[in-house]
Amino acid sequence: MTYKSFKDFSNIKLKFGSPEQGFNYGYTALPNFACKDSAFFDNEFFILYRRSEYAAQVELACAKIFQQLMGYGLEMEILEENNQFFIASRKIKNFSEGCYGLTEQDFLKVKGLISIFIIWYFIGQIDTHSGNYGLADLDNKCLAFGLDMAEALDFEMLKEPLKLSALKKIPYIVEENYEGVSELILPKNFVASKSFQDEKFAMITLIADTPFTVFESIIRETITSSLSVHRRIMLEKSLVHVEDESTRELIQASLNQSDPEDYSVDALIRYLKSRYEKWKLLVKENLEQDFAQDFSLADATLFLKESEKYHNDDLSDDNSLESEVENLESKTIVGNNYALRFFNPESQENITNAVINIENSIT
Repeated sequence: MTYKSFKDFSNIKLKFGSPEQGFNYGYTALPNFACKDSAFFDNEFFILYRRSEYAAQVELACAKIFQQLMGYGLEMEILEENNQFFIASRKIKNFSEGCYGLTEQDFLKVKGLISIFIIWYFIGQIDTHSGNYGLADLDNKCLAFGLDMAEALDFEMLKEPLKLSALKKIPYIVEENYEGVSELILPKNFVASKSFQDEKFAMITLIADTPFTVFESIIRETITSSLSVHRRIMLEKSLVHVEDESTRELIQASLNQSDPEDYSVDALIRYLKSRYEKWKLLVKENLEQDFAQDFSLADATLFLKESEKYHNDDLSDDNSLESEVENLESKTIVGNNYALRFFNPESQENITNAVINIENSIT
């Protein structure tokens, strides 16, 4: 595939991280090409390093899925420079990470927030921390955006059983590969509101009503690499940074082994299709009232206890190699400014009116 490169940008400045670390860094830049005028987006771009072509392609594919379902969203391009891959995104105006400090007056203005959590659950987005979504104050509306989806389409999450009980819990949900939020982030009176619940069920239904061929086409047109290649690249990068000899031997042994399963694009589509079919069946077999919100994990203390079941002492599980690599990566990102995550929608002429409605369509 043909991508833009750094020569398509000027005034490129390192904004966070370090290329020498090799895991997380990004630049700001100005385009050397014409950008469509926008009342909501600057012409400044953020160029984010992605650890492989596959990671960049996954992020782009998920941005397209988000756009398909939401009617607005992430317009991004892949950059390639010296066989390294990046995502280039335009900076959005009036954007704040997360959704902290919402007041009752804000509740009616927020559009798309619960849809992010629903879409992410469908596409297997495992990186759900508050730096990966936020609100943009645009024309007296707070439009929600999900971003940084390079770890979506996760094989393990896509293979997990899909249950009605899980959809009822979102956003108050904790699973091994997916974590929502507690009432400290999204107050119960907001989640219980008619507008919030109408949007939630509308998005659940919209996913079921969207032909799977739409999702498959996006993936096949965008993803040409594979998780196998990505895993090998990550292991090779880890060897550069790991000094402990026993860990190095473990990584090297893994490099010498064949993949434990099929990580091809065909396999990815099979897993997503299976998840989609179960999703569609749940919607078909249950009435809207059967999706009534489950508040059992809304309480922050209970939410944290549930989270600790899965995420406490991560390095003690059986996936020792994966844990070591994840631990290494976590050390490289300490101190990075994740407030510097930008994105841009594919179009903006009607962005102020592009919201999910209760008829399960985009208006």
